[in-house]
Amino acid sequence: MGLKPVRKLTVLLLLPIAGCGGGEEATSTVQDAKDSTTTLLIQKGDLPPGKVKAESIPEPCSPIPLLEQQNAEVAGTPLLSLEDGSVAEVVGVVPSVGKARQALAELEDRKRMVCIRSTIVSFGPQEGEYVNIGQSEATGEGDEGSTVQISEVDSESKPINFTTVVSLRSGRCVATLLFLTQAGKPKGGFVNGLTDRAYERLEDAHSTCR
Repeated sequence: MGLKPVRKLTVLLLLPIAGCGGGEEATSTVQDAKDSTTTLLIQKGDLPPGKVKAESIPEPCSPIPLLEQQNAEVAGTPLLSLEDGSVAEVVGVVPSVGKARQALAELEDRKRMVCIRSTIVSFGPQEGEYVNIGQSEATGEGDEGSTVQISEVDSESKPINFTTVVSLRSGRCVATLLFLTQAGKPKGGFVNGLTDRAYERLEDAHSTCR
């Protein structure tokens, strides 16, 4: 069986952050917060070498509302498609460590994984194919975090596509990454390398995250 294209599941846009009040000072404060949060995202220089295609596609399981429920300043990337796979990231800067922990728990919740699985299924796997949600595993990065792999397999239980969801926290900052990769292509370095870089960006931002 030939490999099918990885299904595109997400849109994680660089959203404007709403402020309250009026005048130039309020506008400047909101823009500063937005700019500060955006710098925490993985950048082009963090990506493996090669052509990068940015895509914006609707996704019903967005992490953005979960972060905004904890009053986070939020920024995100488009879905960035490369030779080894695709990745999208959302970062939230939360007012307190307690709220950041709650935001992380929401991002890691089984309901979110079921939502992502349902989205994959809605794209219509062929007869005999099915989608499995793997066990949550602690990630080695961050103060706390987890990795969940959702696998699309064929009628012989051979993997076709992988959707890997990584969520992690560093102080008041929370990040979640979604990776799309195909079976038969190396994914460990792609996923682990960008996860490491995402955490390094949070860890280096002491004035923002701590």
